[in-house]
This record gives sequence, C-alpha cells and structure tokens, in this order.
Amino acid sequence: MGSQGVRKLQKIRYAAKPMAFASYRLAEELSSPFLYLQSEGGKSLIYRYEFSKGAAQLIKRDVIPEVLSIDDYLRAHLGSYKEAAPKDPFEMLIKNTLFGSVSETASSINHGALEIDLVIRCGNQIGIAEIKTGNRARKKDGIDQLNTAGEQRYLGTYTHKFLIVDRELGSQNRALAEAHRINVIELCSGESGDLSPEDKEMLIHTVCRDLGSRL
Repeated sequence: MGSQGVRKLQKIRYAAKPMAFASYRLAEELSSPFLYLQSEGGKSLIYRYEFSKGAAQLIKRDVIPEVLSIDDYLRAHLGSYKEAAPKDPFEMLIKNTLFGSVSETASSINHGALEIDLVIRCGNQIGIAEIKTGNRARKKDGIDQLNTAGEQRYLGTYTHKFLIVDRELGSQNRALAEAHRINVIELCSGESGDLSPEDKEMLIHTVCRDLGSRL
C-alpha cells in the first residue's frame, strides 16, 4: 500500500466515527471495494479502495465537482427557510465585496428561531457569517449565534464559521471565538461606511482560504 493510502486508512481506523469504522471492518471481511469521503479541510474528495491479498489498496482519488448550491445545503439541513435582503449597510457591503470571488451567497436566512446574516459557498464548501457593527460588534451575541447555527440539529460541525466586525473584537471575545473554531475578521475601515482596499483583500482572502478556494 502507498504511503498516502496508509495515512488515509489510519484516519479511517482511528479518527472516524464508530459507524465508519464498522463499515470499514465489514468491507475488510468481505474483501469489498469501498469509498472514503473527505469533506473537511476545505476539500471534497473521494478515495476509492480495493482489497488485494488482505490489504487495502488506494486505487483512485477523485475531486468532487461543484454539485452543491446553498439552497440544497439549507434544505438538506433545515427543510424550509426564508431569505431576505441584508439588514443593514455593513451587511450589504460585505456581501457586495465577496461577490465574484465566491461561488454564491445568501443573506438574512431565517428558520424559526435560527437567524444567519450571510451564507457563503465556495465550490462544495459552505460557510456562515455573523456581521456586527458598533457596540454589537463588541458583544458575544455573534459568537453565540454562530455556535447555535453550527450545532448538529442545524447546519452541523463541518460548516465554517466567520464573525465579521467593523472594529477590534477584544481579546476575551476573540479567545472565545477561537475556542469555538470561529474565524474572526476585523474590518476596522468599515466604520467609515466603506472598506479600504486592504480590508477588502483580507476579507476575500480569509473567506476563500477557509472554504478551500484558490483565487
């Protein structure tokens, strides 16, 4: 078996959920071909394995083409939902800045008590953003909203999370956000009603990098 196959099987054996491990063991017992889907790390890849002489061999790795839309993703996780226009000028500014650099965006998503300011797609990877200005940017409300949206009962743990603010967040809330795997994007020029070229570049680069897109 090649080194890549060994590393991937180690991930399956030791890091996968019990259901995946059981499926692997069954395939091993039956000498049956099997697939492994990698959807974390900003990638969508299919690994194809076959057993030969009792050992699993990596046969092929395929990149999954762009097949997912935001509507597909939200309906699969939430069922029904409502979409509206951005609620304030800063949210509109963020959406317009990302336009053309990401595959798709959807703003002001509502599903019962769940509210999401912006949903972003790059390829098959989905991110959600809470966008806060003024005093709201210094509170932990956006962190709490992202944590709720990323729960298993809503959008799940593979959904990337961004907190976008128009000022420095503060060390305590930044540490809290990082502990919950939330990427904080501070766009201090946004206080003026527009974004500097540097802040625009940072916003686009950070979102696209985390969603696995190559600019």
